[in-house]
Order: sequence, then C-alpha cells, then structure tokens
Amino acid sequence: MGSVPPFSFHEALQVIVDSHLKENTEVFFNAGRLDRSIMLNGEEYFELLHPIIEEITAADQSQNQKKEK
Repeated sequence: MGSVPPFSFHEALQVIVDSHLKENTEVFFNAGRLDRSIMLNGEEYFELLHPIIEEITAADQSQNQKKEK
C-alpha cells in the first residue's frame, strides 16, 4: 500500500512532523485512498497528536538567491 498515516495508534510509535507544518492553519492528508483527503485544523492536529517536532525540510535556497539579485 505504501501510505504514511498522520496518526499513531501505538504508544511505542511516535509521529515526527516538520516544524514548518505549524505554519499551516489547516492540515490535509489522505484518508486511505488517493482520491479522498481529510482536513483538520492545524492547531487541533497538534493538540490531538502531540508529535515530535523536528527541522526536516530546508528553505528553498533558490528563492533567497532571486531576492539577492
């Protein structure tokens, strides 16, 4: 199947999310199908999940280079 659920249903399995996800007021994820999605309020998602927050992604450096020119 190859899906990554946005929740953990086992106490030994923690969910790690990128810190930039907190910048979104809404969070969308697949609902077990590629043609259906679920939307949650971003704050509620973090309140429900209590994920580990890490710096996973980096800023797009090409945008910074364009600004400098």
